[in-house]
Amino acid sequence: MIDTPIPLTITLNIQQATPTYSLYYYYAFPEITQLVPDRGPYTGGTRISIYGKSMHPFKTTNLDVSNTSYVRFGTDYIMPLEIYNQTVAYVTSPAPYVECQLPVEVILII
Repeated sequence: MIDTPIPLTITLNIQQATPTYSLYYYYAFPEITQLVPDRGPYTGGTRISIYGKSMHPFKTTNLDVSNTSYVRFGTDYIMPLEIYNQTVAYVTSPAPYVECQLPVEVILII
């Protein structure tokens, strides 16, 4: 991850460009190492602690990613992610209403 933004000039014709720099950030993809608990009732509603790396993609805290962070359960359920810090985040489990195993994936849309 690059901690400082990279200046970026935008142009459509290589002659005229933005008068000021825009900022472009690189970030690391989130990596899940543990879910606690790793199971719950099929009616959903279980608060899950997600442990891992790069949960908040930027060390710059003035970038708010709360409206663009989600967890995908399987292929049908996307739930909002509550980021606590770089290594911990929280999500509430969905209600598939059947017994099943669902793969979990953290999604950041920035």
